[in-house]
Amino acid sequence: MIDTVTIKNLKKVYGKNTILDIVELTVKKGEFFTIIGPNGAGKSTLLLITGLLESFNHGEISIFGHMIDSKTEVSLRRKISFIFQSPLMYRMTVFDNIALGLKFRHRDRKIIKDKVNSWMEKLGISHLSSRPGTKLSGGEAARVSIARALVTEPELLLMDEPFSDLDPLTREKLIYEFKDLISGTTTIFVTHVRDEALILGDKLAFMEKGRILQHGTPYEVFNHPVNEQVADFVGVETILEGYADEVKDNLVTVKLPGGEFIKATGNIKKGEKVKIFIRPEHVIIAHEEIDFKSSLRNCYRGKIINLIAAGFYYRVELDCNFPLISYVTKQSVEEMNLTEEKIVKACFKATSVHIIKI
Repeated sequence: MIDTVTIKNLKKVYGKNTILDIVELTVKKGEFFTIIGPNGAGKSTLLLITGLLESFNHGEISIFGHMIDSKTEVSLRRKISFIFQSPLMYRMTVFDNIALGLKFRHRDRKIIKDKVNSWMEKLGISHLSSRPGTKLSGGEAARVSIARALVTEPELLLMDEPFSDLDPLTREKLIYEFKDLISGTTTIFVTHVRDEALILGDKLAFMEKGRILQHGTPYEVFNHPVNEQVADFVGVETILEGYADEVKDNLVTVKLPGGEFIKATGNIKKGEKVKIFIRPEHVIIAHEEIDFKSSLRNCYRGKIINLIAAGFYYRVELDCNFPLISYVTKQSVEEMNLTEEKIVKACFKATSVHIIKI
């Protein structure tokens, strides 16, 4: 099977500044590939180049098995649809806005009518058919933009933070609907929102300063970040340094500067200096007297030094002679009567600790 997109040694330079330096990137047919990273990482530039809307200085790009050059670009563009961050609605009806791509492709009038009506129905916007495209709410415009991109049945769909301008309720509802609508369509999706990457992505790449620092499944990137930059962005809140004091059967005992020990799993040699990452949702908080007889190899007595409501959960900052962050539900906070200065027990599995050599 031919990969939809293959990129090798891609460079984009503005003056003396290197905007992109991508050694290799492959997007397989039917894959939903998410690119995350901070603002200014080069995500949108990479998407524009892949969509044949911007040039590059060096390297190779193959789309649908065709190397990009001036002769192939026009035919390839017809197989690609782009959804931008802020939907551009033309001064025409919603129906005509959605039909634009089909009209450019000189499709039969009846085919246009049937396809546009079908996609309006799928996206719940049939009632907007005759409304001017410039008189839509943000959520309505987003749905029209999606319909306009999908009505042409693209072989490659490119999306540049299309949900960022929506209110939280509209965004959440549309994301889950969208996942079903594009099933099987090869998609490259750019976002800086972590939950969008987790919900939608089959594969994920983290970008910073024009480079891809890590790629893999969302689980791999979020739970096994290759460095502190990736860990910080994907929501790892506890990052500690120490050295491997003991290694036995892939179980590493890490000694922290303060003398505490944390057990982790990983391919580390005794004596090596390491960095460990612990996601807050992996840390369990219980009453101090609770005795865990389970696989929770790491248990510590800790004092709550900060307790902050964060949406559906509370962020609990602990002092266990080393800093530790946990997320707990509102119900747990109330049932355990968690307050600042309270002494609790904080536990997590050795397999929940990601460890890297530094």
